[in-house]
Amino acid sequence: MRDLDPELLRRLLAEERVEIRWAGRGGQGAKTSALLLAGLGARAGLYVQGFPEYGPERMGAPVAAYNRLSRRPIFVRGGIRFPHVAVILEREAFPDRFSLASGGFFLAEGRTAGWSQNGRPVFSLPAAEISRRWLGRELPGVCFSGALFALLGLGMEGAEEFFRDRFADEEVARGNYRAFREGYALAARFFSPAGAGDRR
Repeated sequence: MRDLDPELLRRLLAEERVEIRWAGRGGQGAKTSALLLAGLGARAGLYVQGFPEYGPERMGAPVAAYNRLSRRPIFVRGGIRFPHVAVILEREAFPDRFSLASGGFFLAEGRTAGWSQNGRPVFSLPAAEISRRWLGRELPGVCFSGALFALLGLGMEGAEEFFRDRFADEEVARGNYRAFREGYALAARFFSPAGAGDRR
């Protein structure tokens, strides 16, 4: 597969902005995950946007959500047609209709962590399994949020406190933090320059 630049998102974050699209169905946590990522980014000192886009609010209905993150003020508004990262929460069908920005890639569910390419670059994480372990149900978005935080080159400082502030239930806060932390660790292994040899 073509070489992927492990510094792409970090460079975009510093020079312009990173744009992310979440795609899933109602109940999979696309909106919540985008808002969590925006909240964590703001806590890290970034300028952020996080917002959903959906039709009728019902379980299983298609849902999209978006993030923009930057070290500079963000003035653009609206949806994102060509994201740098498209996060796919739907397990059954891969949305071939999505286009990516130059150098972009997909972040999707997989049995193990690693790269694959069938005409399109995909980084997979066992996010459903991780969320079942820590949350007792399939909510893969929080694990993907952790992976994205690593890809952006942001540290984990303050993340545990953020989840405690976000969730009133201590057990829920702890489970979300641990799922986030595991997604972060898996992505950091593959995307750091030192982990270049792990890319498949």
